[in-house]
Amino acid sequence: MDRLSRLFRSLARLAGLREGPRSEPCWKLPNVPRDLPAFVRALPKLIPEGGVFYLEGPQGKTPDEIRKLLELNSVDDEAKLSRGILWPPPDIFHVPIREHILAPLADLLANYETPVGKLHLQAYKEGKVLLWGFDAFFDDPFIVSKRVPEENLRAFCDALGCTYKNA
Repeated sequence: MDRLSRLFRSLARLAGLREGPRSEPCWKLPNVPRDLPAFVRALPKLIPEGGVFYLEGPQGKTPDEIRKLLELNSVDDEAKLSRGILWPPPDIFHVPIREHILAPLADLLANYETPVGKLHLQAYKEGKVLLWGFDAFFDDPFIVSKRVPEENLRAFCDALGCTYKNA
């Protein structure tokens, strides 16, 4: 990550722009595999029906076939979420967490390399952030709110082959 990106990230944190599960009891997932399709397939095990998956990436970098699927299934922004990319304005999608939507998305994502550190992922339900992964698949762990039942977290981690611990 270049110095300017680090500066913007630090300024955003100082300004309180990244509030999420870290402000409440949570778990850390320190070793999530760098496999976005598997992550997307496992997400319904973690977040119950009615949740929304938030994807944020560099402007104009979303492949057309993935963009079309995300736009077709996007819902209106239900929650005020912190952005991970401050400038230029990123591509942002809010997609319901439903297997019949996420399975085809995972299939399309399998055709591309996982964008390590260039993707910001969150999942929320009823306005509460339940999963947080800024600079996803880079060095920072994913954070999961303890509002998520531990059995859901265990099933998600088992599907991905990763572990979790108290934050």
